[in-house]
Order: sequence, then structure tokens, then C-alpha cells
Amino acid sequence: FKVGDEVFYAGQIDRPGSNAERQAVDERIVGLKPKSLTFAEAAALPLTAITAWELLFDRMKAGRDEDETLLVVGGAGGVGSALIQIARATTNLRVVATASRPETRQ
Repeated sequence: FKVGDEVFYAGQIDRPGSNAERQAVDERIVGLKPKSLTFAEAAALPLTAITAWELLFDRMKAGRDEDETLLVVGGAGGVGSALIQIARATTNLRVVATASRPETRQ
């Protein structure tokens, strides 16, 4: 990384978070912020993505080649939408999701 790069990260389990413009963190847990995201969107992404990944693989022990169906309740929410995308990209699960608002039913 170089000075001025826009970056984001999920934080460290052994250090409390903060709301600061500058932080010293291990570069191994940092990534370049996607240019298409605002800082607020980028800040939300790591936590929702990690939660979805841990739910799918650590808690549910989903196999990558399973021929099963995954029901995602609240598929239009942050974790739900990340879970759908991760499951579709990394497993053979059939993904079915619920949505309550008309604009999120597709």
C-alpha cells in the first residue's frame, strides 16, 4: 500500500474498534477499498461478509459439493444478501430466500 490509498478492513479480535481517520493495523488484514463503494458501504462489507461465511461454513458446516437446499430468511438484508452470493459462488447448494418488501422480491 502507499500513502493515500483508500483501504478497508474488518478489524482484529484482540483490539477494540474505533471511529478514527487514521489507524495503525497489520497490512495482512487490509484490502484496497473498491472504488464503486463509499466509505460507509466499505466499512459494512467485511463484517457482513465474514458473518455470512462463518455461518455457512463454520456453523452450518456446508459442503462445497452438497446437493441440498439453503433457505435464507431475510435475503435482502446485509448478511442475507452476502450469504446468497457466497453460497452461489462457492457451493452447489440450491439457494431459496425470503423477502418481505415488494421491491426486494425477485
